[in-house]
Amino acid sequence: MKKLLMICHSFPPVLDVGALRPAGFATYLPRYGWSAVVVTPKHPDVAMGIAPEQTVFPHAEIIPSTSWNPVRGAMRIFGMERERFRQFHPILRNDDSPSPARSSLGIWMGRLIYNWLWIPDRANGWYPFAVLKASQRLLQGDIQALFSTSGPLTSHLVALRIKQRTGLPWVADFRDPLVEEVFSPRRRQLQKRILAGILRAADRVIMASEELREIMLAAFPGHEEKYRVIYNGFEPDLLQSIPKDLPSQFTLGYVGSMFPGVRDPKPFLQAVSELLAEGTIPRDNFKLRIVGPSPLFCHHLVQPFGLEPVLEAPGPVSHLDSLKYMVQSHVLWLVVPKPFIISAKIFYYLGAGRPILGVAPLGGSLDQLLQQTGMGVTLAPEDVAGIKRVLIEWYRASTENRPILRPNREAISRFDRSRQAGALAQFLDELCHHVTT
Repeated sequence: MKKLLMICHSFPPVLDVGALRPAGFATYLPRYGWSAVVVTPKHPDVAMGIAPEQTVFPHAEIIPSTSWNPVRGAMRIFGMERERFRQFHPILRNDDSPSPARSSLGIWMGRLIYNWLWIPDRANGWYPFAVLKASQRLLQGDIQALFSTSGPLTSHLVALRIKQRTGLPWVADFRDPLVEEVFSPRRRQLQKRILAGILRAADRVIMASEELREIMLAAFPGHEEKYRVIYNGFEPDLLQSIPKDLPSQFTLGYVGSMFPGVRDPKPFLQAVSELLAEGTIPRDNFKLRIVGPSPLFCHHLVQPFGLEPVLEAPGPVSHLDSLKYMVQSHVLWLVVPKPFIISAKIFYYLGAGRPILGVAPLGGSLDQLLQQTGMGVTLAPEDVAGIKRVLIEWYRASTENRPILRPNREAISRFDRSRQAGALAQFLDELCHHVTT
């Protein structure tokens, strides 16, 4: 079996959505003649933490490496708790309310760290240790190709260094554009130069959606022949093993990270609040489930809408438990801020088989996906009345045991992780054949 060296900053048991895509490849690649050798940090700095159980990959070799994060060290020195430090971060902070942690000095420090110390990103302290571990493993002489996935971009820089040393075929996988609007203009230019170097050196560049491919082509023209698309997906065998029992109360489930101001749930929460206040949906027959963010954050989020009595907030959970919460909800909902974004969790929502209500720009990637699969509807963020209308309709259908949707099973099956691993294996085989001929 051929061996693929995978450079992954996020990998199970990390509770991070970025860990799921490489984990899916590592799980199913052996079906196509490839096994994974994964270089990943021992204690990566992720917002979601570590799963309580260890995930086992019987056909993969996991190589843990040291990762040094000076910001984490500063947090320990100054006795700063993780939730307080998040207030300095322009993306990770999770509320809009005034906070002592968000003083002018604190915001200045956060911007300094984010723009000029985390270059190219917060994982830069992992780079030398990952290069060392990968180089040591390469000495065994049995690696046929390289794979790296981002964010963070540091994973690609590790692979770039290995590519320069060995000349091995390299597939660079992108889950998002990686040039964030929160960067200063100079920092965005620096990030673009780094990205351009990666795109020149990689033999194949995989994008997680057609829309992302178009964005990257527009920003970095001249590499069209390298770009391919492999969507995110789900593991059908894992989802099928979960009991389909639904709670007695009509349950709206949200699973994953939530960043108000970036992914703003307020219009959805306003619609739910109005429905309960009007009595259209009885409070005693309703549950609002938010899985992933801390319970304290969830209570703070829903309190202005009077939804604390109907809130279920278990906090961060393992991947398997997150799937159980999806399957055992009547309706799944999510918020997408931009037309080209397709959140990775939407594919697990599809696999869970529950109706999906997306609060997102109409005509965007999520809207098109839900139309193609027949798994839900998309409503504009400002359309509170529309959100209420759909929820009323679905609540009545649920109480009357009527089907809500007519799923397109063939369209949904495109996102089976096994099929996606097969596509990656095909790209790898093509590259290796080209090298040997």
